[in-house]
Amino acid sequence: MKSNSRHTIKLFTYAQLGIVALFIIVVLFSTVRLTELGKILADLTNSTIPKISYAASLNTQIQNLATLTSILASSQNSPAQQLARQTIDSSLVRINESMLNDATDRQYLPTQLATLTKEINELDGLVKQRIIFQRLLNDKKDELNTNLQRLFASIRLIENSNEIENMLVEVLLLSVKISEQNRLHEIRQIELALNSLTMTLKNKLVERKLDNTILIKPLERLLFGTEGLINQKVQSLRIDGRTRGRDNFVRNLIADVASNLQYQAYVVNKESMEDAKKVNELAAQYSKLTIISGVFAVFLTLGIIYYLHQRIVLRLVSLSSQVSVASKTPDAVINIDGNDEIARLADTFSLYLERVKEQESALLNMTLTDPLTGIPNRRAFERKLSETIELAMRNKWAVTVILIDVDYFKLYNDHYGHAGGDACLRLVASELNKTLLRQSDFCGRFGGEEFICILPNTGAEAANVICETLRYAIEELKIPHVKSTINDYVTISLGASTLTFNHNSDLTKEILILEADKALYQAKAQGRNRSCFSHFVSGNFSLK
Repeated sequence: MKSNSRHTIKLFTYAQLGIVALFIIVVLFSTVRLTELGKILADLTNSTIPKISYAASLNTQIQNLATLTSILASSQNSPAQQLARQTIDSSLVRINESMLNDATDRQYLPTQLATLTKEINELDGLVKQRIIFQRLLNDKKDELNTNLQRLFASIRLIENSNEIENMLVEVLLLSVKISEQNRLHEIRQIELALNSLTMTLKNKLVERKLDNTILIKPLERLLFGTEGLINQKVQSLRIDGRTRGRDNFVRNLIADVASNLQYQAYVVNKESMEDAKKVNELAAQYSKLTIISGVFAVFLTLGIIYYLHQRIVLRLVSLSSQVSVASKTPDAVINIDGNDEIARLADTFSLYLERVKEQESALLNMTLTDPLTGIPNRRAFERKLSETIELAMRNKWAVTVILIDVDYFKLYNDHYGHAGGDACLRLVASELNKTLLRQSDFCGRFGGEEFICILPNTGAEAANVICETLRYAIEELKIPHVKSTINDYVTISLGASTLTFNHNSDLTKEILILEADKALYQAKAQGRNRSCFSHFVSGNFSLK
């Protein structure tokens, strides 16, 4: 056994020494031939490659110019526009300097660049106009919001003003929708809706013998006037369309310049390819003997190594990598081809991870979802509130918490039974969750007939509008409630607390919830089917 082992070792050693000797002969022969080939390549390198390099460099600068013009066209403010224009000017200077250092295409390229520079100046002017129009549009939106706040304050002094307040809320929502639209026909549809709504407002004020000239005329001027919100938005869309058109035209000009450069590069490249082909043919002749002598020596060794590497090493590496990814990524799959131990091991890992992920998903859904209403539960609310407060402290945002209670729910439950009460809670939960429009807003069940909402980056004024929207949405469900003493249908009372982070605040989430609860208590004390607010600013708060 030992003799056979030694014989095998000697045979393997002699074979390896023979291969090494063969390789040495091949290397010496190749070195002589490659020296001759190197001289030819040196001539190619010193003459042709600099031309290709220049064409590639100039083409890269031109392509970069296309990106810079797109950045200029998309600039939303003056600093961004000025920075983009400065960068474009620097790029044009570098391109002109490159042309001075090379005599390639002095006939067409300078003329194209001069035209391109003129069009970029036109595009820059359009971008400046768009920024000015956008600034005017934002100012008009701020003025409209201020006017609407004054209208709300005036209307609240009138008895039974809920209908007028709701119409003003619709005006506010439509005016916000105007700034979000990017198509002219949609703006015109909103304009028709606002016209109808303002006419209805006028009629309501006339019925109450109020002076609509003072209340509605400023609103109509801000919406429909020559410099009103709608006309400002239309002008903004038109200048934006002109800007996009000019941007496309500039990019087409840049594409023409790039095509010119690519043609020049093609001519030079064609010449270099012909030279390279000759060099390649010569190199092929020199290398053929090396390939023939070396392939036989390494073929068997490489075949064995390749088989082991492909069949065992790579599959084990792949299995390890797939298991690592699958343990961190929910949708990852473990898949190893074959019918051996490695494949069976992969199937076992896959089955195990699938069961673990199914159990984790089921447990997470059970712990964070209310089983009756299907919306997040109190535990999910506490986690979301902690995340929202941390984000608000970093960004100095306002956070609003709204605590909601179904009015006289015990009487409802006693009259309609527990099944009816459960159905009522599911309807209320679904409507509350649907009414909150932002993805960042949160609505969950707090316990019993109480629900709670989290509104990130929402101040007291916006919270007031949202509370009334929620209250109106539940009232519009028209769920019969014969035992209610305030309405024939199910209503809700809301208590909201808002914390504004002007700087780091030491207030805890428990205090925020407590103040919302106090506000809810006050809403109930004032007769229910209403909302009250508690507003914090760096630790000081007021209740209203």
